[in-house]
Amino acid sequence: MKNNTVIPFIKGALKFTLFLLILSNLQFVFAQNTTILDKKITITFKNDDITSALDKIKKAVDCNFAYESIQLKKEHSISKNYTNTALRGILNDILVEHQIYYAVRGNVILIRTDVEKKQVSGKVITPDGNPAAFVSVVLKSTNYGASTDENGNFNFYAPEGNYKIVVSSIGFKSEEKPITIVSDNVTQINFTLSKALENLEEIIVSAGRTSEKLSEISSSISVLASRDIKQISQYSNVVSDLVARIPGANIQTNRQQTRGQYLRGRNMLILIDGVPQSSPLFVTGNMNLLDPSAIERIEVVKGSTSIYGNGAEGGIINYITKKNITANTFESNTTIGSSISLTEPSHTSGSSFSQFFNGRVKKWNYVLGGTYKQFGIKRDANGEILSPRDGLGETQWYNAFAKIGYEIGNGYDIGVMYNFFSNNQRTELSPVVGVYGESPSTGIFGLQGVESPTRGVEYNHNLKFTLSKKNIYKNTDLTASYYLQNFKTIYDSFAYFANVSEGLSAGQPGVTTKQSGLRFNLKTDYSFSNNFNGNLVYGLDLLRNKTAQPMKDGRVFAPEMDMKNYALYFQTKAKYNDLIIRAGSRYEIINIAVDDYTTLFRNNGETAGGGIDINGGEQDYRAITFNFGLRYNVLNSIQPYTNFSQSFSVGELGRILRSTEDPNIITDNIEDAKAVITNNFELGLAGNITENISYKGNYFISHSKLGTTYTEKSNGFFELARLPEKIYGLEFELGFSVNQKLDVDLSLATIEGKVDSNNNKNFNDAEDSYISGLRISPTIFRSSINYKVTSKWELNIASIISGKRDKFSENENGRYSFGQAPVKSTFVTNLFTSYKLTKNTSLLVGIENLFNSDYYPIYSQYSGRAADYIKGDGINGKVSLNIKL
Repeated sequence: MKNNTVIPFIKGALKFTLFLLILSNLQFVFAQNTTILDKKITITFKNDDITSALDKIKKAVDCNFAYESIQLKKEHSISKNYTNTALRGILNDILVEHQIYYAVRGNVILIRTDVEKKQVSGKVITPDGNPAAFVSVVLKSTNYGASTDENGNFNFYAPEGNYKIVVSSIGFKSEEKPITIVSDNVTQINFTLSKALENLEEIIVSAGRTSEKLSEISSSISVLASRDIKQISQYSNVVSDLVARIPGANIQTNRQQTRGQYLRGRNMLILIDGVPQSSPLFVTGNMNLLDPSAIERIEVVKGSTSIYGNGAEGGIINYITKKNITANTFESNTTIGSSISLTEPSHTSGSSFSQFFNGRVKKWNYVLGGTYKQFGIKRDANGEILSPRDGLGETQWYNAFAKIGYEIGNGYDIGVMYNFFSNNQRTELSPVVGVYGESPSTGIFGLQGVESPTRGVEYNHNLKFTLSKKNIYKNTDLTASYYLQNFKTIYDSFAYFANVSEGLSAGQPGVTTKQSGLRFNLKTDYSFSNNFNGNLVYGLDLLRNKTAQPMKDGRVFAPEMDMKNYALYFQTKAKYNDLIIRAGSRYEIINIAVDDYTTLFRNNGETAGGGIDINGGEQDYRAITFNFGLRYNVLNSIQPYTNFSQSFSVGELGRILRSTEDPNIITDNIEDAKAVITNNFELGLAGNITENISYKGNYFISHSKLGTTYTEKSNGFFELARLPEKIYGLEFELGFSVNQKLDVDLSLATIEGKVDSNNNKNFNDAEDSYISGLRISPTIFRSSINYKVTSKWELNIASIISGKRDKFSENENGRYSFGQAPVKSTFVTNLFTSYKLTKNTSLLVGIENLFNSDYYPIYSQYSGRAADYIKGDGINGKVSLNIKL
């Protein structure tokens, strides 16, 4: 990086560090429960160390403390007033948050720092007596806890002492009980949940790079839990179809690549356990980067955000991978499945096998597993063979996953996560191109003398090391991580890349990415009183990314881009009674270096383009982005929130460089290569109308002065427009519980976007145009019905209805440019059902396209291309057997 970028970064870092040191002296209040600890006292500490503070408490409460002086941290200074405060709150404030634990024995409070952890176990059941699976069980104000397994059982280890244990799950009320963990034996405790439609206390990780309550977030957050993933994965095989369940996301239909899948009409930043999957070439790129079997939940933060850096114009999608949830030494989870078309079974059979092991051995915990899938050809509702172009037919999928953690002690934990993913298609079909708007593109057996092209993700390696430390300094927790990614994908063959002068009738582009990064994340909790508290999250991100777009035949479509990224950030949350205030900023420096290169020469015999020599150089980007939000939770029925946020993106620089005609585009820093700053405003309401009815609704609008809009010209080439863009829309979700067996979730999302073509700050002129269907989807209605038929049998029916969109006219050639063709309404329903055969064995059945709808997916319609005019899958069935030991 150049010196003129490093020096400002160092100055900014010093100022930022000084600011953080001033804030680091703030304290935070926690609470527990036991008999003597309920006594309320008024007491003042002024620069007292822990021993002095304990002496004051001893006199005020008339109790005794037992400890060794060497156990206590002398550097821990306490200055705080407590008025009519329970002793448990005071002790948790000055002891537990500093990794000092206590237990009550009569009138004596035992204090220890190096404590042996004891086992806590139990079972959680639903109101009708069935096991409650995947329920969060934690000791309040600590990091100790687990999630229940599918039988409702939980096990974890924690220091002996007096706590409150809390269980929470979506659709049920949080339950809280006092618990005393003793050294004599295993501590047992059980819970019976009470029905509630939605739990706003759900934990969200990626919203602010730390765990937070959903009820304290001032922007739109959606979560796909383990149950949702299990259901959808039984009839759909790709992660992109999981995300399509989220209001605001475009919908897909079982395609390998995810062109046209955006979040609120803009690029989204894809993460795997916080590891970015974006690059300077494609921000969103491919969403199918791991198998659903490795995912525990998916967190979606909607709206522009800069907390994770480059590319989150429309929001963030974070795939959270599996973790061990048991105290048992060894557990096994095996799933065997088989799928087939129910319209015409011939050549359509597929199979899958998934095996995961998990457990805990002393201070170690682990999850190890892998998945293999293979698919036959795909058929439409009439039994016709679908074109193999960009499809899932005749593909093989591999996924290997490992996550290992170790508790070092004294608040230190380390962990490593690795995931390998690959999906490759080698087809025996030849595509038969149809007529757009009249007949679909199909496939026939026989390659007609042409070698079968391989396409798909050749490999995606993700490796992450994590070190965390609770209370590294005065109510401050540290999480440091180092990550690596190595990725390669190959796309389908396109005539666009033809060069008849070299005998090439088409070409297959690919993408390669290698990146590494360091992240240091700190969280400091503070409290001025019981009614006014919050936290500050801040840190440093470092990233190195090298991305290129080579062709399979050896040509180069986009040059290698070497990106170095440095960033400082902070986010703060303040809670005063029921008012939550959130604010933050990120200072970003990006340097991208490119060597001299020549754009790809294309010649189809009629038109030619490219072959231009481009001078290499460096592009420097700097930006400061901000966010501010409010939420008011005074009423459970109406909880308004508002949020302003910004995102920073290098604007898919690779796409710009590969098609430019300016030899000095890099060195001259012209308009086309400038970054995209997106401003997002959101206004929303959430709440529970009754105990059984909840809702969420919001209006959003986002602006960018320099968009990246590509328009196909009559010669088939694409032209870039860097013009202002405005995208706006509404989202509404409604959920209600009819009874203990039946739940219904409904959502409606509508969005529109325009380009200020004459750049006069008015988006309603005759010259202005709509954003293409590639990014703007029609109105989409989603529904999901869950029904518990019996204690062993459950059922889910999910439907998606997409509306119409027709905003463009045919071009001078009498056809629609790419992304501008009209879209007609579609309706698809899927079914999932499972039956518990034995204590450890379940039968799962999924039916895709339950009513065998004969339709064209949205992408097939708006593309306007005959080769992409491919119907959606007809009715398919999948049966799986799950065995847990």
